[in-house]
Amino acid sequence: MTALAGAFMIGGALALLAAGFSRGTSRRDLAEEIGYRPPGMPRPLQFGAAARRAERTGFGRRLARDLPRAGIRRPAGEFAVLLAAATIGAFLIVAAIGGVASGTAAAIALAATVRTAIRRRARRAVERFEDALPDALDLLAGSLEAGSSLAQAMEMVAEEGRPPLSEVFAGILSENRLGEPIADAMDSAAQRIGSRDFSWVVRGVRAQQEHGASLAGLLRVAAEFMRARREMHGEVRALTAEGRISAAILIALPFAVAGFFWLANPGYLRTLTSNAAGWGILGSAGVLMAGGTFWLTRIVKVEV
Repeated sequence: MTALAGAFMIGGALALLAAGFSRGTSRRDLAEEIGYRPPGMPRPLQFGAAARRAERTGFGRRLARDLPRAGIRRPAGEFAVLLAAATIGAFLIVAAIGGVASGTAAAIALAATVRTAIRRRARRAVERFEDALPDALDLLAGSLEAGSSLAQAMEMVAEEGRPPLSEVFAGILSENRLGEPIADAMDSAAQRIGSRDFSWVVRGVRAQQEHGASLAGLLRVAAEFMRARREMHGEVRALTAEGRISAAILIALPFAVAGFFWLANPGYLRTLTSNAAGWGILGSAGVLMAGGTFWLTRIVKVEV
């Protein structure tokens, strides 16, 4: 019965996380307000006050920023509630097996892993967008030189480009058709994406609209600058690869050793969790690890 209950709880925690990472809806549209849902569209989960309260926290606001970038169309409040439920489930399961300290470590590890995965997916989506942006700017410039308007040129990129680039330009065109000035729509998209390169493009478009210039030439110069910057960024990453690998090993080594002893000889580490002195040592080690991790990651990170 204990094994069955543990398996049921583990399955429930995994199901909660799977529901969080599934493609949901990021906002309630008019169709939902009147009760209509197209066939095949997933029904959003309803958590009421808990989800609304979670959205108002700092963690909820960061989720609201990163989830769309990561391609997860789930409201931040719902995702936060799902993550909290899965974290509590992991704590209860591991605590029942290995004690409160192990349960706490498992809960923290689960929450940190999910948060890191979201941020990594969001960062990779931005990188894919910025990798394709110079070619899109060349296409925009060519269309403008052929006599097309900026909106017509962007429509061509939206039709011929690949996600996430095509999705971003399609969203800009949709806002423009609803009455939003195209520069403002581009600025909103740049803020949602978090792309510094696209923000530069928006500034160039605004400058051209206010002062007049060749927008096609400006876009071509921006594309060449972005290519050169990406090339330099690759060279810097190659030069700092050894330092980044060393930092990752140094950060992971204490946790790997502790995990090995926890599996091979649990009593060896139980001394640290059975008295106040042991907890003090663990707390001091955690503070030192946090400081060392901060400095190591800043040393090997070079902005280009």
